[in-house]
Amino acid sequence: MKSKRFRKTLYILLSSFAAVILAFISIYLINIYNIDRSYYQAYNTKDKVALRKFPYPYKAAMTICSDIDGTTTKEEFLEIQKFLNTKEETGMGKGVGLEIGNSFVMYAPPTCAFSYFSGNPGNAQIIGKFIKTGYIDFMHSYGEKTDFAREDAIKAIEELNNNQYKVDVWVDHAKTPDNLGDDTTFGLGDHPHSTAYHSDLTLAYGIKFVWLGRITTVIGQSIPITLKTFFANSFPIFV
Repeated sequence: MKSKRFRKTLYILLSSFAAVILAFISIYLINIYNIDRSYYQAYNTKDKVALRKFPYPYKAAMTICSDIDGTTTKEEFLEIQKFLNTKEETGMGKGVGLEIGNSFVMYAPPTCAFSYFSGNPGNAQIIGKFIKTGYIDFMHSYGEKTDFAREDAIKAIEELNNNQYKVDVWVDHAKTPDNLGDDTTFGLGDHPHSTAYHSDLTLAYGIKFVWLGRITTVIGQSIPITLKTFFANSFPIFV
């Protein structure tokens, strides 16, 4: 009798588990279908005149951007920019001659990165000049400041606005409290009850695009997801 009851209970548990798995698979497949359909509608140009995803004859694009992390002096920053954007000789060899931007922070200890409010002569002017010319095009959070508070954001934004230094991209940095992502980068910048809350001010300043610290190992996000592409070496899920 006990054995029969046990088998019945086990059957119910396994059936319930299978039903849950089937439900998750169904939701996943529905989402995949909707994603594939949206890409097809946006980029299928075989049957009608439409805007190409990339200018002809290109089929893909890649963006490269330098990161201010570890750049501790203005001299080092200028040398990196010279190497990336010119073909002149540098301490790292002949420049690669590409159009590559960089990031900046408002606050940072000297060993972390050269920053706007570092107090070192020329730092603020150089950062401002590169923002104006477009070679600094994103803010790598407000910076490395463990006691960051809303007042620090107010000070930074006032300085940027007064000098008409505008960028519209924000990238979270390490695990500083002013980050906007609260899962990967442990930020509090988007928590209204936190002393580090600033997202309302930062968005009002002009930030339109935000990276929250998440990355992906999937190459080719716009490729239709099918069994063929899922297991294809050309689009590895794990690299």
